[in-house]
Amino acid sequence: MASMGSVGDSGIYCQHCHYDLRLVESPECGREFDPADRRTFLSLPPRRWSRWVWRAAAGLGLLMLLLGGAWCWWGYHSEQMALAKLPGCMVTSKRTRGPAWLSHRLGPVAFALERVKRLDASNASVADLTPVAKLTGLQWLDLNGKPVSNLTPLAKLTRLTHLHLDGTRVSNLSPLQTLAGLHRLWLPNDTISDAQTAELAEKPPSCMIYRQ
Repeated sequence: MASMGSVGDSGIYCQHCHYDLRLVESPECGREFDPADRRTFLSLPPRRWSRWVWRAAAGLGLLMLLLGGAWCWWGYHSEQMALAKLPGCMVTSKRTRGPAWLSHRLGPVAFALERVKRLDASNASVADLTPVAKLTGLQWLDLNGKPVSNLTPLAKLTRLTHLHLDGTRVSNLSPLQTLAGLHRLWLPNDTISDAQTAELAEKPPSCMIYRQ
């Protein structure tokens, strides 16, 4: 190890274990330093409060990570519970929340980031749409031919852009007024009035409506 030398009024502290190198022969960690090169040691001892700041920051980061993981898992679990109440419905498309690198990092547990994007209920026995409201990331919903009459649960699907209602018993479109992102809507011919259709079509952004 390099010999000790005078450094004036400043001290010599190990960058790693923070030992006062003027009082010991060598640092406990065995790290080399050069008393003539200030880049290899600390001139002032580290403040104790700074250690606590770093520890608190690390603890907060870990807490945020755990909360984020719990939130993702709960969202995935809620969707799976909702799908279990919709027998016969087919998930034809999914999307992944977050950046691609996050899914890569999570590896086998990345499925917790998946959310239903498109749901096909055309071949299922669906009359109550309450479970569908749990699929908050849903963008495309096919309900054509189902005995559905109450659309109120769909008001929670703020990401919905495409909705197939042709062949249903729907007569009231007012719950769809809150869906600002709805761009394509397929409706039955015999249960919806022209006034309701016109009102929904004029709502910005414009919604393309098809009567079948």
